[in-house]
Amino acid sequence: SIVFVMGWMTYQMKSIFLATFAMSQIVLSIPVSIVVYRNIFQVAYFSFLHILVIFLVLGIGADDVFVFFDGWRQAADDPKIRTLARSGRGETEVLQARMEIAYAHTMTAVFNTSFTTIVAFLATAISPNMPIASFGILASTAILMNFILVITLIPSVLMTYTVYIEKGGWCCGCFCPKKGAEFSQTQGTSDDEKAPKDLLEAGDPKSTHTLETSSTPPSEQ
Repeated sequence: SIVFVMGWMTYQMKSIFLATFAMSQIVLSIPVSIVVYRNIFQVAYFSFLHILVIFLVLGIGADDVFVFFDGWRQAADDPKIRTLARSGRGETEVLQARMEIAYAHTMTAVFNTSFTTIVAFLATAISPNMPIASFGILASTAILMNFILVITLIPSVLMTYTVYIEKGGWCCGCFCPKKGAEFSQTQGTSDDEKAPKDLLEAGDPKSTHTLETSSTPPSEQ
């Protein structure tokens, strides 16, 4: 299951680097949840049923990562980000604004899915059957730990990937994008090259006159 989910994340995100750190975050939530389960909740019972928590966290954790990754990718097309890029702002400011937008859009979705699942498994804690009750406690704890790790580690991984690997052109295995592939969606070509086209699309008559004048051959001028 771990190998399949790892391969699917690599295919979807087109990066072994992102898939590796995403899988590491998902797997890390399991031992952390066991520590909380035994030392904080003081539940020592553990049976074969509790092993199913691994498959549960794999599914929910991968889904949370995909939501955050899609939010980060869609934030590049946000009008605010394109305006910042065309205004000549620095790369750091543009990426920071992009992360704020992605975080705001995905935080609610990830929280709602995690919270409702946690409550559903906590409901089994009232069961008189010890395996069922303890399984619900461990499962809800694992989902909570996964949620905390997703909203803290994944943004750092995405920012590191964008700045040092994707824009820097480092190849991290198969599905490695071209140098500056995704960041070009935010800043693209230089502002001098993009400005006339953007102004034309906005219907600016001054830009139309400037573009037509610049495209007229010297002999006709």
